[in-house]
Amino acid sequence: MRREAIVIVTAVVFLIALASCISGDKPAPSQADAVKIKPVRYSSELKFEHDASQHCGGYACMECHMDAKSKATAGYPEAALCAGCHDEALHEDEENPTCYMCHKKPIKKKIKRPVSTIYSQTKFEHSNHVKSDKDCANCHGDVAKTKKTSEIEMPGKDICEQCH
Repeated sequence: MRREAIVIVTAVVFLIALASCISGDKPAPSQADAVKIKPVRYSSELKFEHDASQHCGGYACMECHMDAKSKATAGYPEAALCAGCHDEALHEDEENPTCYMCHKKPIKKKIKRPVSTIYSQTKFEHSNHVKSDKDCANCHGDVAKTKKTSEIEMPGKDICEQCH
């Protein structure tokens, strides 16, 4: 009798735990998850700012960057994720879709060459630099003073040569 009671209690506890995992209710991000995010310049030239009053206010990083294993590998969310809130804007002109609804128009100034064109044997890995004692500002200038991701400096050969 006692053994049956233990089995029944264990089964009930297991089912309650399982039900809480699959209930679909997503808890609000904790204060520990909410961090101040500095804008980052991406090569896609997205019109996106991590400004807390717009997108990241109330969202944890993992809400959009689900596959990120570190800040260096955050990458881009799929467009479908953005469409969850911005579907109307994405389909305003379905007959003449334009990339420029979400991406900046091409800039006219000359973009610095990728590292691989300066040193043909070089492969740049952000993750190696993030693991070091360097901050983003070491290579990208004072990112905290920028208002747009496009204002963040892209380092040239001289910056790389300070350490390498």
